[in-house]
Order: sequence, then structure tokens, then C-alpha cells
Amino acid sequence: MAPELSQRRPGKFELVVDALDWGFRAQLDSYPTVDLASLSPPEAFREAARRVDPCYVNPDAIIRQGGFTGEQPRAPELLDLVGERAVEHRMRLLLDVLTGLQERGHVRADLDADTLTTMCFGGFFGAFLRGDPGGSAFAERVGDTVWQLIATDPGA
Repeated sequence: MAPELSQRRPGKFELVVDALDWGFRAQLDSYPTVDLASLSPPEAFREAARRVDPCYVNPDAIIRQGGFTGEQPRAPELLDLVGERAVEHRMRLLLDVLTGLQERGHVRADLDADTLTTMCFGGFFGAFLRGDPGGSAFAERVGDTVWQLIATDPGA
């Protein structure tokens, strides 16, 4: 167990929250770094869309996130933690890439980048519930399909 988790906590719930927080931070730190600015516009979008996948690093993450969602009525703090540590940074990356591509004229100016970011993230849950194994193959299909719809020059 991580040293900061071995200290005494007020209760079991606080220990669980601390352990989850530590795990989410460790997962984020394990993401491979990629200089999105060095990629072409479609490649940058596809890579950001790939990284919004809840299972990008941990194949069981989507199941765990579903479990936290189910606990929301009893422990809303857990869902807040998942949102802050396991969801928001992924969505922020995609939103920042989309906004940057809009500013440079590669993506339609009328695109609601925030809504599209949420739709891309939600697509992984939809695929999971339909029995699609998701992963990089699904992320590629999302990236390719969405790019054709949002790019000012889809062939670029």
C-alpha cells in the first residue's frame, strides 16, 4: 500500500476515498506522453479521442466507473472523485485539442466542442453496453468517423 495510505484514517470510507484518489493519480501519471502539436490535425484529434476512453490504461475502468455511478445515492463523494480524477482530465485534453483545432481553422467554427467531447466519452460507455470490446479499434472508428464530420477539410 502507498505510504500516504498506510496512515490512520477516521474511518473505512475515508480510507477507500484516499485509496481511490491515489489510484487515479497513479493511473494519470502512467499515461504515455505525446506531443499533440507535432501531429497532423486529424492525428491530434484521433489521439485525443483515444485518450478519452475510460479503459485507455486500465481495461476494467469502465466497469469500476459504473460501480461508482451506482453508489452515487449513498456516497456522492465517490462519483465526484471519479469525475475529478478519472474523467475530467481526459475530457479536458480532448476539449483543448478541439478548441485549438477550431482556432487554427481545421475544425468547423460552429462546432460545440464541449458537447462533442461529452459525446465521444459517452460513446465508449455505449459501445461497452452494446457488447463492443471498445479499446483502440473502437477509438480509431470514433476518431475516423467524427473527423469526417467536424473537419473543415476532411481529406487533410
